[in-house]
Amino acid sequence: MLVAFIAGALIISQEASAQDVPVNSQRFYDELSPFGMWVDYPNYGYVWIPKGYPGFSPYATAGHWGITDDGWTWVSDYTWGWVPFHYGRWDYDKVYGWFWIPGNEWGPAWVLWKKTPGNYGWVPLRPGDSIGIAFGSDFHGRDERWTFVKDKDMSKPDTIRRYIKRTKNIAIISNSTIKNNTQKNDKRNATYIAGPERDETENLQAVSAKDR
Repeated sequence: MLVAFIAGALIISQEASAQDVPVNSQRFYDELSPFGMWVDYPNYGYVWIPKGYPGFSPYATAGHWGITDDGWTWVSDYTWGWVPFHYGRWDYDKVYGWFWIPGNEWGPAWVLWKKTPGNYGWVPLRPGDSIGIAFGSDFHGRDERWTFVKDKDMSKPDTIRRYIKRTKNIAIISNSTIKNNTQKNDKRNATYIAGPERDETENLQAVSAKDR
Protein backbone atom coordinates (compact mmCIF):
# COMPACT_ATOMS: atom_id res chain seq x y z
CA MET A 1 0.00 0.00 0.00
CA LEU A 2 2.83 2.39 0.85
CA VAL A 3 4.50 1.80 -2.50
CA ALA A 4 1.23 2.42 -4.30
CA PHE A 5 0.63 5.62 -2.32
CA ILE A 6 4.04 7.03 -3.15
CA ALA A 7 3.71 5.99 -6.78
CA GLY A 8 0.45 7.87 -6.99
CA ALA A 9 1.68 10.90 -5.10
CA LEU A 10 4.81 11.50 -7.19
CA ILE A 11 5.02 12.40 -10.84
CA ILE A 12 8.63 11.66 -11.61
CA SER A 13 10.35 13.07 -14.68
CA GLN A 14 12.00 10.59 -17.03
CA GLU A 15 15.04 12.86 -17.10
CA ALA A 16 15.87 12.57 -13.48
CA SER A 17 19.48 12.56 -12.49
CA ALA A 18 22.42 14.67 -13.53
CA GLN A 19 23.43 11.74 -15.73
CA ASP A 20 19.93 11.53 -17.24
CA VAL A 21 19.32 8.06 -15.82
CA PRO A 22 15.61 7.23 -16.15
CA VAL A 23 13.90 6.87 -12.77
CA ASN A 24 10.41 6.52 -11.40
CA SER A 25 8.73 6.64 -7.97
CA GLN A 26 9.21 2.89 -7.46
CA ARG A 27 12.95 3.29 -7.94
CA PHE A 28 12.97 6.15 -5.41
CA TYR A 29 11.19 3.95 -2.89
CA ASP A 30 13.45 0.96 -3.53
CA GLU A 31 16.59 3.07 -3.34
CA LEU A 32 15.79 4.72 -0.01
CA SER A 33 13.92 1.99 1.90
CA PRO A 34 17.03 0.02 3.00
CA PHE A 35 18.53 3.16 4.54
CA GLY A 36 15.59 4.55 6.48
CA MET A 37 11.87 4.41 6.97
CA TRP A 38 8.79 5.94 5.37
CA VAL A 39 6.37 7.71 7.70
CA ASP A 40 2.99 9.31 7.07
CA TYR A 41 3.74 12.83 8.34
CA PRO A 42 1.06 15.51 9.00
CA ASN A 43 0.64 18.00 6.14
CA TYR A 44 3.35 16.32 4.03
CA GLY A 45 2.11 12.79 3.49
CA TYR A 46 4.73 10.06 3.27
CA VAL A 47 8.27 11.22 4.05
CA TRP A 48 11.57 9.37 4.30
CA ILE A 49 13.72 9.41 7.46
CA PRO A 50 17.35 8.26 7.15
CA LYS A 51 18.40 5.88 9.91
CA GLY A 52 21.81 4.89 11.25
CA TYR A 53 23.62 8.16 10.50
CA PRO A 54 24.47 9.92 13.79
CA GLY A 55 24.78 13.68 13.40
CA PHE A 56 23.26 13.60 9.91
CA SER A 57 22.51 16.95 8.33
CA PRO A 58 21.47 17.33 4.67
CA TYR A 59 24.04 19.04 2.44
CA ALA A 60 26.53 18.98 5.29
CA THR A 61 27.60 15.42 6.16
CA ALA A 62 29.33 12.82 3.96
CA GLY A 63 29.83 14.86 0.82
CA HIS A 64 31.21 18.01 -0.75
CA TRP A 65 30.37 20.74 -3.27
CA GLY A 66 31.37 20.54 -6.91
CA ILE A 67 30.97 23.22 -9.57
CA THR A 68 29.17 22.08 -12.74
CA ASP A 69 27.38 23.65 -15.68
CA ASP A 70 24.24 23.46 -13.54
CA GLY A 71 25.82 25.42 -10.69
CA TRP A 72 27.10 24.17 -7.35
CA THR A 73 26.11 20.53 -6.97
CA TRP A 74 26.14 18.50 -3.77
CA VAL A 75 28.26 15.40 -4.39
CA SER A 76 27.12 12.91 -1.78
CA ASP A 77 29.16 10.03 -0.40
CA TYR A 78 25.97 8.10 0.38
CA THR A 79 24.97 5.51 -2.22
CA TRP A 80 21.41 6.84 -2.00
CA GLY A 81 22.47 10.50 -2.21
CA TRP A 82 21.40 10.98 -5.83
CA VAL A 83 17.77 11.04 -4.72
CA PRO A 84 17.15 13.32 -1.69
CA PHE A 85 19.88 15.88 -2.43
CA HIS A 86 18.61 16.58 -5.95
CA TYR A 87 14.86 16.07 -5.61
CA GLY A 88 12.33 17.19 -3.01
CA ARG A 89 13.01 19.15 0.16
CA TRP A 90 14.16 18.58 3.73
CA ASP A 91 12.60 19.54 7.04
CA TYR A 92 13.33 18.88 10.70
CA ASP A 93 11.30 17.28 13.48
CA LYS A 94 12.33 17.21 17.15
CA VAL A 95 11.47 13.49 17.36
CA TYR A 96 12.48 12.17 13.94
CA GLY A 97 15.30 14.58 13.15
CA TRP A 98 15.83 15.45 9.49
CA PHE A 99 13.36 13.96 7.02
CA TRP A 100 12.95 14.15 3.25
CA ILE A 101 9.75 15.15 1.47
CA PRO A 102 9.55 13.68 -2.08
CA GLY A 103 9.46 16.01 -5.05
CA ASN A 104 9.62 15.62 -8.82
CA GLU A 105 11.90 18.50 -9.84
CA TRP A 106 15.63 17.92 -10.25
CA GLY A 107 18.17 20.48 -9.08
CA PRO A 108 21.91 20.48 -8.31
CA ALA A 109 20.96 21.17 -4.67
CA TRP A 110 17.82 22.65 -3.11
CA VAL A 111 19.46 25.14 -0.78
CA LEU A 112 19.59 28.88 -0.22
CA TRP A 113 23.01 30.52 -0.36
CA LYS A 114 24.46 33.45 1.57
CA LYS A 115 27.71 35.39 1.31
CA THR A 116 29.54 37.20 4.06
CA PRO A 117 32.99 38.79 3.96
CA GLY A 118 35.23 35.74 3.57
CA ASN A 119 32.50 33.07 3.89
CA TYR A 120 29.80 31.20 2.00
CA GLY A 121 26.82 29.57 3.68
CA TRP A 122 23.82 27.44 2.75
CA VAL A 123 20.65 26.07 4.31
CA PRO A 124 18.20 23.40 3.01
CA LEU A 125 15.01 24.79 1.53
CA ARG A 126 11.83 23.49 3.15
CA PRO A 127 8.65 22.53 1.26
CA GLY A 128 6.87 25.71 0.23
CA ASP A 129 10.09 27.75 0.13
CA SER A 130 9.97 28.86 -3.47
CA ILE A 131 12.90 30.72 -4.99
CA GLY A 132 10.90 33.95 -4.85
CA ILE A 133 10.18 33.49 -1.15
CA ALA A 134 13.77 32.53 -0.41
CA PHE A 135 15.06 35.73 -1.99
CA GLY A 136 12.63 37.88 0.01
CA SER A 137 13.99 40.22 2.63
CA ASP A 138 11.94 38.54 5.37
CA PHE A 139 13.26 35.02 4.68
CA HIS A 140 15.79 33.95 7.24
CA GLY A 141 15.68 30.30 8.20
CA ARG A 142 16.77 28.80 11.49
CA ASP A 143 20.22 30.06 12.48
CA GLU A 144 21.43 26.65 13.65
CA ARG A 145 20.55 25.02 10.31
CA TRP A 146 22.95 27.12 8.28
CA THR A 147 26.38 25.78 7.37
CA PHE A 148 29.23 28.20 6.68
CA VAL A 149 32.73 27.69 5.33
CA LYS A 150 35.56 30.00 4.34
CA ASP A 151 35.04 31.02 0.72
CA LYS A 152 38.51 29.78 -0.27
CA ASP A 153 37.59 26.30 1.04
CA MET A 154 34.31 26.05 -0.83
CA SER A 155 35.46 23.66 -3.55
CA LYS A 156 37.81 21.50 -1.50
CA PRO A 157 36.85 17.80 -1.28
CA ASP A 158 37.36 17.85 2.51
CA THR A 159 35.14 20.88 3.04
CA ILE A 160 33.21 19.09 5.81
CA ARG A 161 36.37 19.29 7.94
CA ARG A 162 36.48 23.04 7.48
CA TYR A 163 32.98 24.12 8.54
CA ILE A 164 32.77 27.14 10.81
CA LYS A 165 31.28 26.31 14.22
CA ARG A 166 27.53 26.88 14.19
CA THR A 167 27.80 28.73 17.48
CA LYS A 168 29.08 31.60 15.32
CA ASN A 169 26.12 31.51 12.92
CA ILE A 170 24.14 34.36 14.46
CA ALA A 171 27.03 36.78 14.14
CA ILE A 172 27.83 35.61 10.60
CA ILE A 173 24.22 35.74 9.38
CA SER A 174 23.76 39.27 10.70
CA ASN A 175 26.45 40.40 8.28
CA SER A 176 25.39 38.32 5.29
CA THR A 177 23.65 38.83 1.96
CA ILE A 178 21.69 36.32 -0.13
CA LYS A 179 23.31 34.99 -3.30
CA ASN A 180 20.39 35.28 -5.70
CA ASN A 181 22.09 33.55 -8.61
CA THR A 182 19.47 31.46 -10.39
CA GLN A 183 19.76 29.23 -13.41
CA LYS A 184 17.12 27.84 -15.74
CA ASN A 185 17.42 24.40 -17.28
CA ASP A 186 15.14 24.33 -20.33
CA LYS A 187 15.68 20.60 -20.86
CA ARG A 188 14.25 19.81 -17.42
CA ASN A 189 11.96 22.87 -17.34
CA ALA A 190 13.39 23.74 -13.93
CA THR A 191 14.74 26.88 -12.30
CA TYR A 192 17.01 26.57 -9.29
CA ILE A 193 19.53 28.49 -7.22
CA ALA A 194 22.96 27.88 -8.71
CA GLY A 195 24.98 29.28 -5.81
CA PRO A 196 28.12 31.42 -5.98
CA GLU A 197 29.20 32.49 -9.45
CA ARG A 198 31.83 30.32 -11.10
CA ASP A 199 34.20 33.27 -11.84
CA GLU A 200 34.08 34.40 -8.24
CA THR A 201 34.99 31.00 -6.81
CA GLU A 202 37.65 30.28 -9.47
CA ASN A 203 39.41 33.52 -8.54
CA LEU A 204 39.33 32.51 -4.88
CA GLN A 205 40.84 29.11 -5.73
CA ALA A 206 43.65 30.80 -7.64
CA VAL A 207 44.43 33.11 -4.72
CA SER A 208 44.31 30.17 -2.26
CA ALA A 209 46.73 28.13 -4.39
CA LYS A 210 49.09 31.07 -4.69
CA ASP A 211 49.24 31.48 -0.91
CA ARG A 212 50.31 27.89 -0.26
